[in-house]
Amino acid sequence: MKACLLLGSNMGDREALLTQAQSLICRDCGRLIKASKIYETEPWGFDAETPFLNQALLIDTAQAPQELITQCLRIENLLGRERPANIVGAYTSRCIDIDLLFYEEVVCQTPRLTLPHPQLHLRKFALEPLSEVDPKWKHPVLGFTAQEMIKNL
Repeated sequence: MKACLLLGSNMGDREALLTQAQSLICRDCGRLIKASKIYETEPWGFDAETPFLNQALLIDTAQAPQELITQCLRIENLLGRERPANIVGAYTSRCIDIDLLFYEEVVCQTPRLTLPHPQLHLRKFALEPLSEVDPKWKHPVLGFTAQEMIKNL
């Protein structure tokens, strides 16, 4: 199954963390089909001194969506991501973030996972690398490609 992940980092050696995350994803989650270039973007939803580096990875995976997100969270932990309990739901700086943007045409909403990513259509920093790795993908609910969603921002 085809899935798209978005990597992000604005703490530490940002580029090295993206490289390490990609390596672990290829080892533990699936085969890399295509990686976008690395984009430097301003934080979204909060202020931070350091901009983010973002990169989309299109992978072929045999894992179900819930298993894939579990692996991504495990990789974040391996790379030093901490999720303090006192800031649940708040945006903060982070050494690594791995978001599951889409999983084929799957639409789901559970307490743990929403597909496609619920704020994808609002995030240029996610849409630009997504459009690079899979320009023909259409949002299964909204019916727009990433390029069309960028134009609608």
